[in-house]
Amino acid sequence: MLKHLSISNFAIIESIELDFHDGLTVLSGETGAGKSILIDAISLVLGERASSEMIRTNTPTATIKAVFSHENEAVSRKLAKLGLDFYANEFEITRTISQNGKNTIQINQKNVTLQDLKELSGLLADIHSQFDTQRLIHPSNYVELIDNFKRSFMDRRIEEYKEMLSRLRQKVHEAEELKRKKEDFLKKQEIHRFQLNELQKLNLSLGEEESLREEEHYLENFDKIYSILEEIKATMESDEFAVSFSLIKDHFDRLGDLGATYKEKSDQFKDHYYELWDLMEEVSKESSKMNFDPQELNRISERLHLIQSTKEKYKMTSEELLEHITFLKKAVEIGENVDEYIEKTTKEANLLLDQTLVIANDLTSKRKSICAQISADLKVVLNDLALPNTQFEIQITPQAITSLKDIGLFMEYGIDTIEFLISPNVGEAKRPLSKSASGGEMSRIMLGFKAIMFKSAGVGTVIFDEIDTGISGAVAKKIARKMEDIAQSVQVLSITHIPQVVARGKHHLKVEKKEVSKRTMAFARYLSSEERIEEIAKMISSDKPTQASMQSARELLFEE
Repeated sequence: MLKHLSISNFAIIESIELDFHDGLTVLSGETGAGKSILIDAISLVLGERASSEMIRTNTPTATIKAVFSHENEAVSRKLAKLGLDFYANEFEITRTISQNGKNTIQINQKNVTLQDLKELSGLLADIHSQFDTQRLIHPSNYVELIDNFKRSFMDRRIEEYKEMLSRLRQKVHEAEELKRKKEDFLKKQEIHRFQLNELQKLNLSLGEEESLREEEHYLENFDKIYSILEEIKATMESDEFAVSFSLIKDHFDRLGDLGATYKEKSDQFKDHYYELWDLMEEVSKESSKMNFDPQELNRISERLHLIQSTKEKYKMTSEELLEHITFLKKAVEIGENVDEYIEKTTKEANLLLDQTLVIANDLTSKRKSICAQISADLKVVLNDLALPNTQFEIQITPQAITSLKDIGLFMEYGIDTIEFLISPNVGEAKRPLSKSASGGEMSRIMLGFKAIMFKSAGVGTVIFDEIDTGISGAVAKKIARKMEDIAQSVQVLSITHIPQVVARGKHHLKVEKKEVSKRTMAFARYLSSEERIEEIAKMISSDKPTQASMQSARELLFEE
């Protein structure tokens, strides 16, 4: 449930602090007063994309903070997964939009991603607008509407389906590629065999060329290396060097007895002293075992020349030649057994087809079960919404997929095409909702959908953004009652111009704009009972309240 909303420098709002309560809260105000701006602000903290155009003119940033409470275990699990602390099942979402593009999203002062926020907000609230109702015009939206009734289960199953479908498409692609390249493999078989034979005779190994070049460099510079090593050896073995070095060691030994600082330096010298004698011994050994073999140098040079000429012939590096050998082995094997490969890959694709269909049919079965419950529940709800004779049917038609040639019939959510059929009047045949229902019927049917969904969705807040536009009289009263009924189980916020809906609100929030210091600013406040009567009367009379409209407003507000 939304408990508190804080908005600063957002559109025409300079600063607003609002507490929200349970039950039905109605938001009224003149067109353009800023009601929808409040909903836009709530939408932002629920994960809608931000734009710098939303920032109030001449201000660097806009900030929206919202405090939510919840009793939903799924919300707790999501917060825990994000490593967030929360107390008394409350947490705060903050979104900051900057002119410089450095926007931030925080939950309890910890930065999170937009995707994290969207995953959380889907468990918190649902915003239902006129645009939402328009989704009924497009049957492509129907699968999502149905799946929302069992979102968690359906999402898991759809992910399994998508993974299996991806594997199936990949395997079918492999089989088609083999068929397409079969002739090519056969034509190039002799070339592949020749190249493979030539490269295998080369017997190249990984890192061989680098190792040979190092050895070649050593042998080419043998005389220089040997001469330098001999000079080092002679110098280090001379009496003069030994005496001088020993004398320096004695000096450091005596210095070490004269203080801690000198003791440390004396110890360091001793370490180097012994290291140097070890090095002298290694140099002596290295010099003694050196042996120049001109035949080995010739062998290395010839080997490097052969590797270089092969690289130039194939226009490849040594590493690429080794990779090419692997390719040639596979190409020769495929060329020799291409029909068996095609048969094997096709069998694997058919197995994946069967496994994909099992999951797809399971999705179909689950959707049919959901639809049966929706149809039963919706019949009751539509009666409450002044559509008592309406017959509603959800028709699910799975695609007929029998072989791999039908793979194009798989869709991202399964194999189902769905149609909503409606007959608003007794004796009329059911027709597609998208082609036959009026705007008012569409609004009520979508409201019916949402009324059923909210019972199982677990969200704490529902927002209706002017969904009752164009509705009046008895129908308006029915919709008002239905909103009030929904508000028994979830918090409901409703922007409305309909007096019947406003009257059923447990709380009444009025949004208005004023000019302050030559700047337009939006304000919001809760109305008292008397103020509510006057506000409803204005809606009834479409002008200044009259005595009759005031009386009608009073009757609406206190009607049981």
